[in-house]
Amino acid sequence: MKLIFLCTDNYTRSITAELCMIVYLERTENTNIVVSSAGFKVSSDLSRFSAIHFKRMEDLGVNTSTFKRTQFQEHFLTRFDVIVGMGK
Repeated sequence: MKLIFLCTDNYTRSITAELCMIVYLERTENTNIVVSSAGFKVSSDLSRFSAIHFKRMEDLGVNTSTFKRTQFQEHFLTRFDVIVGMGK
């Protein structure tokens, strides 16, 4: 199954969910789910955001070095089995 977390900027909610879910799946040896994340506005200015969530994930042993913002594309609607929308 392919799952994608989707939020606005792909910097806080969706990336945190993706990276933490990857760790959980690895620890439970679940290889049946592929996890990704994306945002609707990945070109947004991040200067107003805190990066504390990256520090917290690193403290918990979550590898954040693979972080890369991904722009949501219309073809994702057919590429993924589950889309988890995360927003206001």
